[in-house]
Amino acid sequence: LFEQNNSVALDILGDEIYTKIAVFMPQLRVERKDITIVPDHLSGKAFINIRATNMFDYTQESYNLVLFSGNNEE
Repeated sequence: LFEQNNSVALDILGDEIYTKIAVFMPQLRVERKDITIVPDHLSGKAFINIRATNMFDYTQESYNLVLFSGNNEE
């Protein structure tokens, strides 16, 4: 009953990241479906995968970032 709804929170976070990329990085073309957030419950980390097209030379890139790390080692 009192558990957090992680899927909704991840969807909201993905929307925010999409909006910030569109506003602050107009040289990248990103669609919302190209942003995925993958939680790893075993390690306590969350990863974000972003596929984008660089509008300067039209190359496609894939960015894989650690969005959240549950420990302070990194």
